[in-house]
Amino acid sequence: MLGLIAYLRNGSSQTNQAFLFACTSLSLWIVTGGYMTNLFAPFLPNLTFWSRATIFLAILLTMSFFYIGVVFPKSKAKLTWFQRLWLLIGLILLLLIPTNLFIKKAFVENNAVNFTDGPLQPILASWIVISTLFFFYIVTKKYRQSKGLAKTQFKYFFLGMFLFIGIGVITNVIIADFFGSEAFLNFGLYASIFFVGFTSYAIIVHRLLDIRLIIVRSVAYFITLGLLIFSYVLITFSLTSRYRGFTSQNLIDTATLVFLIALFNPLKNIIDKGTDKLFYRGKYDFDLLLEKINEIVINNPRNVNKLTLNIIDAYIKNIRVKRGAFIILSSPKIENVTAVNYPKDVSFWQELINKTHKIKNILVYDELADDNELKPLLRKNNISVLLPILTERHIEGTLALGEKRSGDTYSVQDLRLLELTSNQIALAIENARLYKQQKEVAYFNKSLADIDTVIHSTLDYEDILYETLNRAVEAMKCEVAGINIKKDDIWTRALRGLPLTSVGVQLTQEKQLIASLVEKAKEAVVINDTSKDIRVDKSLVERYGIKSIMVIPLIIKDKNEGLLFFNYHSKTVTFSNSQIDFATKLSYSISLAYENAELYNALKETGGREAG
Repeated sequence: MLGLIAYLRNGSSQTNQAFLFACTSLSLWIVTGGYMTNLFAPFLPNLTFWSRATIFLAILLTMSFFYIGVVFPKSKAKLTWFQRLWLLIGLILLLLIPTNLFIKKAFVENNAVNFTDGPLQPILASWIVISTLFFFYIVTKKYRQSKGLAKTQFKYFFLGMFLFIGIGVITNVIIADFFGSEAFLNFGLYASIFFVGFTSYAIIVHRLLDIRLIIVRSVAYFITLGLLIFSYVLITFSLTSRYRGFTSQNLIDTATLVFLIALFNPLKNIIDKGTDKLFYRGKYDFDLLLEKINEIVINNPRNVNKLTLNIIDAYIKNIRVKRGAFIILSSPKIENVTAVNYPKDVSFWQELINKTHKIKNILVYDELADDNELKPLLRKNNISVLLPILTERHIEGTLALGEKRSGDTYSVQDLRLLELTSNQIALAIENARLYKQQKEVAYFNKSLADIDTVIHSTLDYEDILYETLNRAVEAMKCEVAGINIKKDDIWTRALRGLPLTSVGVQLTQEKQLIASLVEKAKEAVVINDTSKDIRVDKSLVERYGIKSIMVIPLIIKDKNEGLLFFNYHSKTVTFSNSQIDFATKLSYSISLAYENAELYNALKETGGREAG
């Protein structure tokens, strides 16, 4: 049945053809071998014929297993000249089976089947043993070279074949032919249970031969049919016994049959659901889930956190994964993490993002080669699927999903759904980010306008600095903002915020944090994480507990005469383009205010001297 289903699924596949051939040979071999070794009466008059038929089927089975080993898991495969020659030898042996060269006579002695061997029986036994060794060699080599899902399918499918062939060859060939004992022939037949059991497991759990759904539906159908037949027998027997003489048997049979026919579909639906839970636990409506993701995207156009959290929740409930996380990126830096049953700490994800932020293809843990450098990292972080969320222009982020609750690997349908929804999610994240940027730009423009109003309201530079820094701290939501002005090689600081407040403190050149760097660059210097940036003075960073810093030069009379800086002490931050733009424009206003104040003071001094 398994072989026929696989063949009907894809008859052009050499693997499926070989599997049908093997299953057919195995079934016939079990029937003839079982009846023969257990002395089934109709077989006894022609015991020699049936013994030769059993050997014939054993050769067919050996050839088909050898062929499966060569072609699996490909649909099309070319055999080498040696493999063709070896199968040709098997075909010649098949043609010689009807002769006396292998079995001269089969007879019953001491309640067991015995044989008089022909002259070529050792050659036949040697061919089967060597074929088995070749099969083991080919399969072991392929198993080592395989990866991911194919490797898992190999493991269970060929484990069943190893046990069956190994036990069969030992009991039915080596012991029977080389040691002359037929006492263990039945054990070779019983060993077929291993092949059927492991193959069924590989089909149902690991999608071997891509016929899992057909098998599951067949199981449900036969269970339903069996229950109805049992119910028919039980109901008709009970009614006949109870109402014998009151009604005809035909009426009871007809009424019971009509009742059970009406019951067939509801009963089958119930059993379908039960087998789905047992064998097909990852089932969901593909189109319905796709529509739900689309609905989430439409309903959350401006809130990235809510958008990503709802999508993770949809994956967890429908694909039934244990955990999920969206890592939103700004270039290679992590901007935000939304996670369910994963850590939300940026440091947990940083190593992974550093190694994968340029990868634009989906990564599936089960499909990675064992020597892939990312596999240990995915295993350590309990990640089964890593999907880049990207638009045509750049990567917006990464989706990480854990293992499925059922223990199944991700199906082709799962991966297709994730890839289809990734572009839609990427566009939604990009739009939400653009909206956030527009909102942020409007916010900083208003803050800058308020500060400019303060700057132009007075020519007292100390008042300007005091009020400007207060409003800048509020706008940037930082702990400390400061302005350092260099005059006669001495830096004068104006500082607002935590942990201290001071105006007019003089600092020597060597005590500036990154003043020299800004002076050389003549542009904004942004350091999102001071602990990982070699440009900063580590001793000063540790002393003041600075975690993130942005410094902008103050260009006064076309010279770099000062700097504006913003410090974050409680946490590291990733400075946005809007923040950098705000700080840069603010530096222009402060520089202009300084020039105006200097000019005003100079005119004031000149006027005082002239009056004196």
